[in-house]
Amino acid sequence: MEVYFPPVIANATDFPAVTIKASPKVDFRMLRFFRKNHYSEFIRLTKNGRGALGIVGQQLKYNDRKNVILIPAYHCPALVEPFIWLNYEIRFYPLNPDLSVDIEQFNALAQDDVTHCIVVRFFGFSQNIEALKSSAKTHNLLVIEDCAHALFDILLPQSETPADSDAQIASINKLLPSIDGGVIHFPKVRLPKLPCYSLGEECKGLMHSIGLMPFINKIRQLFRRKTSEPAELFATHVKANKLKYFSPDDMTSGGYRHTQWLLDYCDINRIKVKRSENFNYLVGQLKNSTIGHPLFEQLSDNTPYVVPFLLNDKKYFTALRKQGIQVLRWEEVAKSDCRISQDYRERLVQLPCHQSLRQNDLDEIVLQIRALETH
Repeated sequence: MEVYFPPVIANATDFPAVTIKASPKVDFRMLRFFRKNHYSEFIRLTKNGRGALGIVGQQLKYNDRKNVILIPAYHCPALVEPFIWLNYEIRFYPLNPDLSVDIEQFNALAQDDVTHCIVVRFFGFSQNIEALKSSAKTHNLLVIEDCAHALFDILLPQSETPADSDAQIASINKLLPSIDGGVIHFPKVRLPKLPCYSLGEECKGLMHSIGLMPFINKIRQLFRRKTSEPAELFATHVKANKLKYFSPDDMTSGGYRHTQWLLDYCDINRIKVKRSENFNYLVGQLKNSTIGHPLFEQLSDNTPYVVPFLLNDKKYFTALRKQGIQVLRWEEVAKSDCRISQDYRERLVQLPCHQSLRQNDLDEIVLQIRALETH
């Protein structure tokens, strides 16, 4: 089927400067300098999550028949675009309000010509993903597990990694303070390592990561002639194509060395605890809100990426952004027959709960949401 992504509903330029960011910043308390993390020998690092998806899609693609893939109807375009570029036929399967999957509906869609499927750990939560993978295997589908929001699940020791996924991918910069980074886990397949950036690009990326880029760009502009066109020092140039987020170049790089270093030396347990504490605090404060409710109230063994919060009215998204809180939502969900995904593109927002947030940040999020309840 032809895939159509609607335009964004709102642009970041429409809102004031962000005071509470959606992503963590570098915090040395979340690192362990003398104790390296060890993960499966079948893990490979990539430039980003969409590059990881492109590599996985390429490795698992059949050359002797049409490739048809089932993808959840609720998604960001970066999940779908690599498979458009790889010429897969894409079909979307619907989701329940809690983002679980109706197995009977999934089975009805897993027709004889379907070859692959993607299962997603939305926002770090498992939903009924194990039952979904089991069902996919009964139809002889190749299963790609998207753990973009569940990085730490993919770093389990090899013996603990589920064997019913043909490949798993994750994004490093969803949970760690990096500007790039993807992860591939191919059980029992040892992919070659991808080359890192040049040392020059590494220095630029490092300055960006630690927050020096805006300062350096301002200094640079002071020395530019007034007739010169303003330019970003670290502008990225990619080959033009019809896709908005994915570039084939994403599949050829292992990313930055300092991103790999963060992955090696991050304090996984401390980050998991901090994110869980922040999640539980926000859910406890907001579960009885009159403008919406948390989509999940229990963590179980999950490490949360964000607090998914379902607004009663889409207007509250704009109100929160105007207060400087960088809440996110997936606005470019592809057109499909799934009522939930088309509704959630406007009403399901992502409240930050990352490890860099302090108590006053959490209280400010709660305060601004409660302020909307009085209007």
